[in-house]
Amino acid sequence: MLSNSFLSKWLPTFSSQSPQAAEITRINIIITIVCTLIFLFVTIWVIYSIIRFRDRGEAGEPDQSPLDHRLEFIWTVGPLLICIGLGWLTVKSLFGPNNGEPAPGAKPDIIISGAQWWWDVRYPQEGIITANEIHVPAGKPVTVQLDSYDVIHTFWLPDVGRKQQMIPGHHNTIVFQHDVPGRYLGACAQFCGNQHAWMRLLLVVDTPEAYAAWLAKQKAAPSLPVEGATSRVVVPSAVAAKSSPSVALAVAASPAGEGDLSIARGYKLYKEQTCGTCHRIDGVSSARYAPDLSHIASRETLGAGVVDHNTPETLYAWMKNPQAVKPGCNMPNFQFTDEQAHDLTNFLETLK
Repeated sequence: MLSNSFLSKWLPTFSSQSPQAAEITRINIIITIVCTLIFLFVTIWVIYSIIRFRDRGEAGEPDQSPLDHRLEFIWTVGPLLICIGLGWLTVKSLFGPNNGEPAPGAKPDIIISGAQWWWDVRYPQEGIITANEIHVPAGKPVTVQLDSYDVIHTFWLPDVGRKQQMIPGHHNTIVFQHDVPGRYLGACAQFCGNQHAWMRLLLVVDTPEAYAAWLAKQKAAPSLPVEGATSRVVVPSAVAAKSSPSVALAVAASPAGEGDLSIARGYKLYKEQTCGTCHRIDGVSSARYAPDLSHIASRETLGAGVVDHNTPETLYAWMKNPQAVKPGCNMPNFQFTDEQAHDLTNFLETLK
């Protein structure tokens, strides 16, 4: 079989970095080779027949003698054997060790629920809740339970194996293992509404050490402003430096401590508005109707991939008008003023 390095370079569609995806790739390559040989055989035979038996102007009917029965037997039994062979390979893969099915009674390591149009990601054994990004350790099988909150979605990470539907009221489970640390893009593969194309999923494959560090960070409660105080959390200078002028205005142009006040105002605004009705922040709100925000500043994307860089600028734009960033999403435009959007951004930027 072709090496994975060759496939990654010349045929990336057939490359795979996990045993489950490699099994599918193996079958695809075999079927592609067989079908290509059949196509070449038929094409050559047709071209030969056109040339060999073309009309040369002879009188009378062409020869009507029956063909040799041995030829009829060959091209009847041959295709039948090919179909049986390919079917056997498929069935063998479905019941093989890398079919992506969990062991009986296996508890899920991750529970992923699809919603319009984002992914709720939970690690039940670790007590971690996040959204739109999955972290897994390299080289270790992961059992994933797939659910849906609303309509039918389809979980698909091409680098780790087959697609699996997510059906409301029904639990599906898939097992995958990724061996190469890195970042890999997935998506919903079942049309689920007008933002289906922007229901992306980011798989982050960590080294064991990086994965342990990520777990520890996610388990830690986010730092929150203390009621009536303004010195608990400050906006890092690096954040202020990266922010757009509208985002960094209060930090860059205000007296010392104004950044703390902005964070405190953002925290107060979060609690006074209906944010906590949909979003969860550990220690603040427990809702689960929208993406968890407990560590939103540590994520790489926003809006399930519609924004591929999570920065203060992009977060501020989302606070100002999420409908302009992802039309049709379930978060309404709250008509925040520039200052309110700025305060919320400063607060959320502390949730790492």
